[in-house]
Amino acid sequence: ASGYDIAIPRWKPPVAANLAAALKEARLSEWLRALPPATPEYLRLKQALAFHRDLAARGDWPPLTLEEGRRSLKPGETSAALAALRGRLAMLGDLRARIGGDRLDPQTVQAVIRFQSRHGLERDGIVGPKTLAALNVTPEQRARQIALNMERYRIMAHAMPPTRVEVNAAAATAVLFEDGEPVMGMRAVVGTRKTPTPILSSLINTVVVNPPWVVPRSIYVGEIAPAIARDPDYLEKHDMFWLEGQLVQRPGPGNSLGRLKFEFASPFAVYLHDTSAPSLFASDNRFRSHGCIRLEKPLDLAVRLLEPESSQERIEAAIAAGETARLPMPRAMPVVVAYWTAFVAEDGAVEFRDDIYGRDAALAALLQDDALPPSRGSTVSACGA
Repeated sequence: ASGYDIAIPRWKPPVAANLAAALKEARLSEWLRALPPATPEYLRLKQALAFHRDLAARGDWPPLTLEEGRRSLKPGETSAALAALRGRLAMLGDLRARIGGDRLDPQTVQAVIRFQSRHGLERDGIVGPKTLAALNVTPEQRARQIALNMERYRIMAHAMPPTRVEVNAAAATAVLFEDGEPVMGMRAVVGTRKTPTPILSSLINTVVVNPPWVVPRSIYVGEIAPAIARDPDYLEKHDMFWLEGQLVQRPGPGNSLGRLKFEFASPFAVYLHDTSAPSLFASDNRFRSHGCIRLEKPLDLAVRLLEPESSQERIEAAIAAGETARLPMPRAMPVVVAYWTAFVAEDGAVEFRDDIYGRDAALAALLQDDALPPSRGSTVSACGA
């Protein structure tokens, strides 16, 4: 993607000097092998790349279709497409048993659910338009998608310390890693296609309890000003007031930031925070914010990050007090907001997500590679609640 929504420190290793030393010491092959990241995630992506290239080399990937006029295949229903469906799921590793019959049986349903889970789709076991579309993405396209994310990994590996909070904007998830191991995962709500969450790395230094929300001007102009025009009591109803030319929402249960905010420096003024609309976490479509990252388990994360200086009881007491309080971190915690459309899950499975922000397409254009899964696209980066 273009640099307007990326804030990752540039890594400038002394390549020329290292190459000269490798040549002088006759260890060029060793030096070249050490260039790519050696993390388990990168190596697993490398395996997945080889797997999909092998599938592509077989050249047998006809489109899966249901009977004419039929939109979906539900558990227990019959279809002439089942043999092809099972074959596709078996080739991708989601169906491990040999099954016959013309009815969508429980084992095949579980394979469909595994496939849906790996592709960020609703896990209902129904073969509908979105599941069919994902099944019909060719191995060539998946291989290129993996290769693009391996390129991202090479670019970002230096900015991903073993202990960190990592947000994957493409999957709308957040994970706390400690010494390279995932110890806490949660859903997140991230930016829309038009207001994408930026890519960045920084340090979380403060947890704010009962934060006020200073409304960004873009949100005021685009949403709140028209709402005030329709309802003169809008500000009072939403506990908002003007302070030195800025619109502020008071702390409280209806505050857009919720009860906790995790602050870190970035050129985008985005942050991780709680929310007053937790129902959104139940949805598979969690691209709903203005760029900030809403967390499903903010209290759990705050407790972990503030140990041993604070405890869940102390944080809950501070929330109940209703006053804004700033709790400095005992140790600054690295935070990375990335964009992985192909990545390794905790169980080792490789998962895929749609290129909702169009960043795969932009990176492919830079690398002159246009044979990728279709992009939903995005236009601007923004921040807000």
